[in-house]
This record gives sequence, C-alpha cells and structure tokens, in this order.
Amino acid sequence: MEVEVKYRVSSLEEIEKRLKKLGAKFLGEFRETDIYFQHPCRNMARTDEALRLRVVNGECEFTYKGPRSSIGIKSREEITVKIDSVDRMLEILSRLGFRSIARLTKLRCKYVLNNCVISLDQIDNLGSFVEIEVLDEVEDPLKTILDTIELLQLKGAVIEKTYLELLLEDNENI
Repeated sequence: MEVEVKYRVSSLEEIEKRLKKLGAKFLGEFRETDIYFQHPCRNMARTDEALRLRVVNGECEFTYKGPRSSIGIKSREEITVKIDSVDRMLEILSRLGFRSIARLTKLRCKYVLNNCVISLDQIDNLGSFVEIEVLDEVEDPLKTILDTIELLQLKGAVIEKTYLELLLEDNENI
C-alpha cells in the first residue's frame, strides 16, 4: 500500500534546510521520467487507477496503482515490477492497445525522516512539491504523517490530486 500526502511549496530550499537540521538521511537526487498509459477498454480516470512506466537514472519500473481509499490521507494499492528494457515494454503496451496519455519529468531529492520518505520534487511545467510517504512497516500511518508534517512545518492544504491529474488539468487550461 502506498500512503502519502503532497504539498505545493514555494521553496524547496527551506524544506531541505529543515530536513538537514532535523538530521534526515539523504538518499540521493534522481531525474525521473514517468509515462502514463490509458487502458484500451476502460477509462482509468473513471476507475481511479493508473498505469505508469518510470525511468530513473537509466533503470525502469512498471507500476499499477489501484483506486484511492480515504483514511484521512491518500492510500492506494501499488504493484511495481522492474523492467529490463523500456523500448520492449513500450512495444508490448502498444501492441496490447495501451496508449501513452502523459509524460511527466521531475527532479527528485529523497530523504528519510520519522519513518517516512520525503521527496522534494521539482516538476517540469507544474512547480515544486513535497511528498511524504510512510514506510511499509509503520503501525499508525496517519499519526506518522501528521507528526512529519509538523516537524517540517508544512502549511496550507494537502494536494489530493496526483501529479498526473495536475498535469492533465494544467494542459487543459493551455
């Protein structure tokens, strides 16, 4: 299960300073490209599912995300497999009738703090975001996320939409 929250922020630098001051463990900086697909026979936006091919520093993974459930924070089933060849996977999806509906590119800095992975995301054409995802073994995900939000002094509304939804919404307004 993926359990996370997301905030839009004006400055990733301020959050990064807080993380370092709190002793967060730096996991690295990654350039990620996500390609999202539409099922040939059903509207995945209506079923609240996602199918994504992600390329990170030359490595590739393929992910299915199930419908979101509401427990006060975004939670959904997530199934991921490693893929050896991006081109072969794209060919398979194409032959099965899946079509690419969006491509999202981001620069992501990842930290671990308070049993959470904190991602500082600079997303092309969308802006800056902080994403807090609870590690699998956490007993009380909601409390863990709320504690981490407080530690990072994040303010404002939680962004409930996915990056894909934000990107598609933004492109409709262009």
